[in-house]
Amino acid sequence: SMKKMLRNPSVGIFEGVPEKVSKVTLSLTGVRVKTLSLLFVSMASALAYWWLLKINTVGDSIRNGVGFGIFIAPLGMFFLYRFICKNEVNAKFLGVPYAVCLGALYGSISMIAERGTPGIVVQAFLTSAGTFLGLLLSYKVRLLRATPQFMQAISGFLSIILSIICLNSLLSIGNPYWPPHFTDAQKYFIFLFFNIAMIVLPALTFILDFDSVEEGARLGHSKDLEWYAATSILTGLVWIYLAFLFLIARLSGR
Repeated sequence: SMKKMLRNPSVGIFEGVPEKVSKVTLSLTGVRVKTLSLLFVSMASALAYWWLLKINTVGDSIRNGVGFGIFIAPLGMFFLYRFICKNEVNAKFLGVPYAVCLGALYGSISMIAERGTPGIVVQAFLTSAGTFLGLLLSYKVRLLRATPQFMQAISGFLSIILSIICLNSLLSIGNPYWPPHFTDAQKYFIFLFFNIAMIVLPALTFILDFDSVEEGARLGHSKDLEWYAATSILTGLVWIYLAFLFLIARLSGR
């Protein structure tokens, strides 16, 4: 279904009827608590890694450590996430190390961004946190719902973005005249359009995730799967944070 296609793949498991209905089922409140727990772990990791990079900084260069945060940590995240996806209950044990690796990744990126634009990290954090809380409140008061029309709108928006990317890729093959010459102003607005799209689309899919968790609770899925959903939502949160980080840096002229 379109609903299953658009929703985060890891949360989509809650759509089916479980083989055995659990006496203690997952809940949206439980997922929120576990998401906050993993978020605090990732933030602690990011701050610790930031501090390690800071004490290894000489002048304008960092002597060592950036390679782990930008290259090694994503590999760790990839393998941990693969194990989590193979058996969703693994998230109960692997969610924390996954959050640690995730924190090292965005901690290193954040430090580099902060050195270029002081104050950018706080701005990106507040805007991403405000976006998530606003969506959560909108879902709670039923202002936004995962209706067929809502999913069609997201699907249409996503199709337009993917079509533009594919068309650009095709036109670039063996074509010395592509891409066409754009003025600085045109490049600026094209970047803003795609950057905002990369914030709006993942943000709106949180509504589908919340709906999926409620559906999983109704169907009687185990409470252990709250860690699975929390890991997925944390990934979406960090994506939005990084997207805001790049957007604010661009708006600041960096």
